[in-house]
Amino acid sequence: MKYQEIKQNAKKQKDHSHELKKGEIWLGNSSRGIPEDCKHIKSMRLGEQAYDCYGQPLSRNRYRPLIIHQSEEHLYNAVHANRMKKVSR
Repeated sequence: MKYQEIKQNAKKQKDHSHELKKGEIWLGNSSRGIPEDCKHIKSMRLGEQAYDCYGQPLSRNRYRPLIIHQSEEHLYNAVHANRMKKVSR
């Protein structure tokens, strides 16, 4: 999809749900791409357009939606739990 097409479509949408494939879930917006500690999660990908909590498109140069297939959600949860352990030390 070309940038101008993405930009036009972003104004018609209010969230990322139109980008989700069957069985996928949105984890949040990422400003750094796919996290290094998540590279082993095969279904993790970046979507095209992130939105703020008011449904406004965010800059594609800075934010992208982080998406994963629900069958691998437990892998992401384990990564997140490990991050929290490191923070609480």
